[in-house]
Order: sequence, then structure tokens, then C-alpha cells
Amino acid sequence: MDIRKVTSEKDIYLFIESWETVFQRKLDNNIYAWVFSKKNNIYCCFDGNSIVAGYCLLDIDALINKQEQRGALCNNIFVNGFKYQKMGIFGQITEYALNDISDRGYTFALGFPNAKAIKAHLRAGWKQEHPLPFYEYKMKALPMNDVSDFTFKWLSYSDDVFRDIYELIKIKYNKYSFSLLKYPDFFSWRFEQNPRWDYDLCCIYNNNALVGFFISKYFEEKRRVHIVDYFFDTEDVVLSSLKKTYKKYVVEKNLDVDYVDAWCAVGDQYLFERSGFSMSVDFSYVIFKDLSGNNLSVGDTPHLVLSDNDVF
Repeated sequence: MDIRKVTSEKDIYLFIESWETVFQRKLDNNIYAWVFSKKNNIYCCFDGNSIVAGYCLLDIDALINKQEQRGALCNNIFVNGFKYQKMGIFGQITEYALNDISDRGYTFALGFPNAKAIKAHLRAGWKQEHPLPFYEYKMKALPMNDVSDFTFKWLSYSDDVFRDIYELIKIKYNKYSFSLLKYPDFFSWRFEQNPRWDYDLCCIYNNNALVGFFISKYFEEKRRVHIVDYFFDTEDVVLSSLKKTYKKYVVEKNLDVDYVDAWCAVGDQYLFERSGFSMSVDFSYVIFKDLSGNNLSVGDTPHLVLSDNDVF
């Protein structure tokens, strides 16, 4: 067995072939190019010339207790076949990948495993954090009067807009114990260059100063609008954002929308509850790995959003 970080087109192609076999799905090449870009650290376990396990750690940055930290998002993990699962390959490739990024100066890793994978990650040394719930708002309950004096603008993507949002969150996210710090080029990659979804961006202004934003997409299968990224200061702004969402998707796009929902970590739950959102039965597991030796964690008031994880 040989575990190593791969970068060549040939090895990444072999990784994708193995990924398709395990997950029994095939995606367009432009999606693979986006997911497995240079932002993603790709590790493989080879048995001879065959890839039998894969592990990815996507470059991310975060504010942890007001300090900028370099980290990685765990994604696209697989072990191909019961034979290799029994050999402890999952633990071995986890250790190799995390040690590699630690040696290169990364201070943390973050993950959102599904129910089938959570125990394997914990056995491999990850720490489990508080589960991350969905909060939802039933659109029929939305009041029609708008109580906010702020200005809401649906905008096209641009470098200037991404820079403005970055400057906003760099300051505002200091109130959280943990939040991803998304640079303009990351925003561009995550939303503008994403070949899978169309996202809508709304910026919130007070006297021409940017004070908040949200990014949304329509999920037709469940007749919902996901708020995939956001910063809100008050419940009035949240309710006004819901009204703008209703107008955008129901009135202008003529779509059926039953609920608006969002991931809502502890740092935002009070605000969402005051705004009329309810906790749903759906949630995601959260795992964390401190690579710094300084007891880093997501803390008591994290800010986590859907776009922090929405990578195949």
C-alpha cells in the first residue's frame, strides 16, 4: 500500500474513476475540474496501480477567536471495498492527510460527515462538535409589512462586490467564536465559477454602507429556497430579507416556495428564532481537528453556513 498526495492529471483521473465506482455516479468534467481544483488537496491510497481510497482537504481560512487561521475542509472521502475497510485504510489515509497539511502550516480541519461516516471519523481522531441544525421559515406566515429602512440590492457577481463582502465579514465575524473567512477569490470560485448551481446575491445597505448580505438558491425538489451564505445584524433585516426573497422567487420567478431555510449554528440561532424561524428535524454532524496544539475548536458561538460545506 502506498499513500501519497497526488497532483498529476493522470492520478486525479484515476481518483475520479475510483470515486465514480464507490459513489455510483458520474458528473460532468467541468464539475470535476471545479471540485478537484488546485484548492483541493487530494490524497490517494494505491494498491499497486489501483486507487483503493481517497481523501480530500479543501483549502479554507477562518477566524477563530478573532485570529486568522489557515485550514482545510474534509470532503470526498472513500474507501473502495470491504476488504480495504477491514485493513484500517480509512484511519491510515486520514492520519497521512492531516499530518501532511499540518506539516505545511495548516492549523485546523473541519468536516460535515453524514450519519454513515461519523463514527469512522471519530475513530480516526476527529473531535465531534455540536450538531448543526436547519432553521426554516414557512412562507405563508410571512407578514406583508416591511419594517426595515435598509436598502436591498440584488447584484451580479463582481470583484468589487466580493471585496466589499470580504471587508464586511472580516470585521463583523469577530463576534463569532468560529467562522470561515472567505477571500474574494474564494467567493468567486465558490459561487461565480460553480458549474452546478445558479446563486442569487443580495446586498444590504444603510446609507450606502454595506451592512449585510445573503446568497440564495432555489431547491426545486423540496420547494425551498436555501440561504446558503449570509450575515444579518437584526431580526428586522432578516424579515425584510425574507420579503425580498419572496418577491424574487415567488413573484418574479413564479416558483413554488413553501419554506426558506438555512444552516444555523449557535452564533446565529437567537437572531433566527427572534425572526420567526423554527428548528427543523434536519441537521448535520460537525467534526473538527486541531492541528496547532493550541486547543482550537469551533467554540461556543460559531457561524456556519451551507456554502461552507456544499462541495461534492
